[in-house]
Amino acid sequence: MWGLSLNRVKDGWNRLPFRFSFTETMSGEHKFSKGKKAANGPQAFSFTLTATADPLTAAIDWSRAALIFTAHGNVQAEGINQESRLAGTLEIDLFSSHEIRYQFEFRGADRQTYCFSGKKNVSFWSPWKSMTTLYGEISRKKTGAVVSTALVNFPASQLAPFILSARLALSR
Repeated sequence: MWGLSLNRVKDGWNRLPFRFSFTETMSGEHKFSKGKKAANGPQAFSFTLTATADPLTAAIDWSRAALIFTAHGNVQAEGINQESRLAGTLEIDLFSSHEIRYQFEFRGADRQTYCFSGKKNVSFWSPWKSMTTLYGEISRKKTGAVVSTALVNFPASQLAPFILSARLALSR
């Protein structure tokens, strides 16, 4: 009975021509794992990304009730780059794994491609802290070697711009 109802919901939902997007800014620091740069201590790390689902229905993973957005924006990782474009995904999985996962690539000043992989561990007992704290790693795409670990936060000052950035519109 429920399977049939869920299929009807999915079929109807898949016909809706909407896209959804929002922009998020996070800032904090990253620490190099080893080498001369590690001796310099924590380095600034921040990014602004726009997450988009176009169409919105394509972003839904019905098996886990998760949303998977494409992401693009800018990233600054002191000691790696000044500022460069990022491209990747943002996955919101609040019901199955209770995580929000960020995966994106960017180019460093050395022209190498780097990968950022991070997650927020969502806790309904500590919603503000868990939804605003992102733990991650920066690695070299070519070798997979971890270059640094990162801890970034969503500043409270960004809450209004974040909310105002949310857009639901007709798909193109």
